Amino acid sequence: MKIFFLIILKIFKFISITYNLIKKIFLNIFILLFLSIFVLLIYEIKKKNIFFSKNNKSGILVIDLNQTLKEEPIRNISLYKHHNYFLNFFNWSNNSSVYEITKKIEQAKEDPKIKGIQLNFSDSFTSNQVILEYFGKKLYEFKQSNKPIISIGKNYSQSGYYLASFSNKIFLLPDGSVHINGIANTKIFLKKIIDTLKIHLHVFRIGKYKNAVESVLRNSPSKINKKIDQLIIRFKWKKYLQKIASNRNTVLTEICPNPNIFTKFFKKKNNNYTKYALYHNLVDKILKKNSIKKYLNNFFKNKDKNYNYNFININNYYINKKKITLNSNKIKVIISNGIIENNCKRSANLNIENLLNEIDEAKNDSSVKAVILRINSPGGTVKYSEIIRKKLLELHKCNKPLIISMGDVCASGGYWISTAGDYIIAHDTTLTGSIGIFAVIPTIEKILSTIGIKQYQIKTKYYEDFSIFHELSEQSKKSIGDNIIREYKKFITIVAQSRKLSYKKTHSISQGRVWTGYQAQKIGLVDEIGDLDHAIKKAAQLANIKNYCVIWSKLEKKSTANVTSNMNNSINIKQKNILNMLIKRFFINKNLFEQDNLYLFYKIIFSKKIFSLCLENFVFK
Repeated sequence: MKIFFLIILKIFKFISITYNLIKKIFLNIFILLFLSIFVLLIYEIKKKNIFFSKNNKSGILVIDLNQTLKEEPIRNISLYKHHNYFLNFFNWSNNSSVYEITKKIEQAKEDPKIKGIQLNFSDSFTSNQVILEYFGKKLYEFKQSNKPIISIGKNYSQSGYYLASFSNKIFLLPDGSVHINGIANTKIFLKKIIDTLKIHLHVFRIGKYKNAVESVLRNSPSKINKKIDQLIIRFKWKKYLQKIASNRNTVLTEICPNPNIFTKFFKKKNNNYTKYALYHNLVDKILKKNSIKKYLNNFFKNKDKNYNYNFININNYYINKKKITLNSNKIKVIISNGIIENNCKRSANLNIENLLNEIDEAKNDSSVKAVILRINSPGGTVKYSEIIRKKLLELHKCNKPLIISMGDVCASGGYWISTAGDYIIAHDTTLTGSIGIFAVIPTIEKILSTIGIKQYQIKTKYYEDFSIFHELSEQSKKSIGDNIIREYKKFITIVAQSRKLSYKKTHSISQGRVWTGYQAQKIGLVDEIGDLDHAIKKAAQLANIKNYCVIWSKLEKKSTANVTSNMNNSINIKQKNILNMLIKRFFINKNLFEQDNLYLFYKIIFSKKIFSLCLENFVFK
């Protein structure tokens, strides 16, 4: 027995020694790794002189366009070179804010050290038309300073080629192509599968144009909404082509020929996209990758043949921070992107809590003389749209002008919020209006009956229950219908008072009808056609200030808090779980769930009652 315990003791001793040895080895490896990273970081900092110099290099500003541009605030870290550098060093910098990039382009225009701009395009680059037009405007202004812009890409996406058309020269790599595909508004119609699943949808809506629920009511679009969609698409597409044709000094048919003509010419060029693009003046030169740098140095006409220009990535080109004193006049820009719904777990939703806090900060800051609310929203719930509108109205009590600047989409609930503004500015391609309301309540009594589940309910005479387990009573239907009418009248009244229109006139241009910004100005829903720059000038004018600085809202941080109401009792949770399982079985496993219309369907199913204002997005690739 004694020998046995000695053996056990030796085993434990061996394990202890081995453990300590392994611990020391890993600790030393970690220390060496940390020191290596630290030394490398110091070397790179010294090499690039990050902390001790400003934008001190002369060269070409390089902008890599390989991701989706977004309407995001100019980051505070962009004003501090070292913070920005650390993010770049670890490849965490994701500069996708169109306002930050264009701010740097504006600065580069006046910077004598910047000799030109090089745009590098990837076929994955995409953005909506409003962002592209704003970016293109800044490129045009830069080019007016007699500094050249060149574009390089293997495959130009439709969005990419729009921006490339502002260049002095467009270069295409061998075997490359230019993709100009058009604009589409794709909708998925679910009525048949809803009927197959025996889900009973009770739909209430106001407005003959309100098409947000057509996807669950029909198997195809209605004629009137199809016609409206076609008008919008043609307007946006014509504007896109006209700008490219103007930039390239050519005609529309060269940019986007008839399909039959395209096929004929394409065959003449041996089905070679590269040759086709060069022949039709879509690009200026086919350039091999290994000769790019040499060609660029020649292109920028450097007198010293032995000297090569520096190529400065835009992430390493810093916005010069202006001194802002406590007494400075400020105009605050608040970015409001997303569906107006209090669920921060979904990235497509607006962070309402953050937005309300930003409005409060602007209201309480005496140095903020005016506020610009930049809205990109297809709509959302009536409840939260009204909460935001009321919060915005508090700015009027402080005598701070509120300018509404509409982005690509500002419709339904987005327009509800806009009515709080003193002045509304939209792009001519903005989708706005859609002034209407709908409610959808699903019930699954047919499903339960099919699988043999029966429900019996004993209740008082006037008990109103929106249970998913049984069909709505006539009393409930009337109650919901009355509520919808009341909310619609409230919407019309708010718009009429804000826009100084009669109730009758407002109703005639509402009913869920979608308008472009160009149309909206003509009918009185918008004051002016313009971009964010116009909004800033208007804010200064209404605030009666000449010297001011522009400050931005903070970047949104999506809350991880559980926003589900605690009022759900156990039976309601079980109801949702049963239906959750059914929907996931039919949709999610078939990889269809990511579509927006399917999300709308999913949302309708899991909400007992929805009063919403919503609009589909038009896809611009």
